[in-house]
Amino acid sequence: MSNLSRNNHFLSQMYMDAWKKEDGKVLVYNLLVPNENYPLWQPKSLRSVGSYDSMYVRFSDDKEIDDIEKWFGSEFEAPSVKALMKARNSEKLTVDEYKSLINLVACHYVRAPKFIFKILEIGRLEGKKHLMKLLMN
Repeated sequence: MSNLSRNNHFLSQMYMDAWKKEDGKVLVYNLLVPNENYPLWQPKSLRSVGSYDSMYVRFSDDKEIDDIEKWFGSEFEAPSVKALMKARNSEKLTVDEYKSLINLVACHYVRAPKFIFKILEIGRLEGKKHLMKLLMN
């Protein structure tokens, strides 16, 4: 697939856009630095912040697909763009706009690496439990 999205963001670029500087970069705080002279804050491109390579790419019918990344974009990010801009400008939101922001927050929660690893671990443990049940019968 030629338009496969490899740079998968668990923190959407659309959300981070509010914090970008004139050069299009955001300041990122470094939790670990090699020494005291190393800057704690560094400018980074939105493309390189809050993402992992191929995080949501999966196989279906022996083909790589990125439908999850596209689903996050079309179902959660795009519908909340207007509401997020209004909220940043302290403008009144409609009920639907509030709902789109709630959905955006939920989307960021479930697409975070920690949540995904937790779900995978639950699946692994439950799968093992069911396999053992099958083997014992």
